[in-house]
Amino acid sequence: MWDGNIFVDSKTFELIAIIDTERAILADPLMEVVCGFYDKNKTFLNSYYGYNNLDKSEEIRVKLYKFYLYLIMMIESPYREYQSNEQYIWALKELKKTLFQLNNF
Repeated sequence: MWDGNIFVDSKTFELIAIIDTERAILADPLMEVVCGFYDKNKTFLNSYYGYNNLDKSEEIRVKLYKFYLYLIMMIESPYREYQSNEQYIWALKELKKTLFQLNNF
């Protein structure tokens, strides 16, 4: 969610619409970390979850969620018709890195 996804009436400041909810889901709270990539940020973890470190099971889930997100980013690149393939290349690199990390758990 970012400002560009929220429509507000300029006179009444009433919320009119929220768009682009294709990634909005009711899921494991750890999936939220993926969106911000804050799984190594102790301040974020403490304020969001109430503790500073993920256990092994949580770390694996976060890596799986990242894998899922990178896969989405790669799949959506062609049909969103980005100006370049930089996102695809970056997501592929991150996907491979995440797969390597998962293999080492």
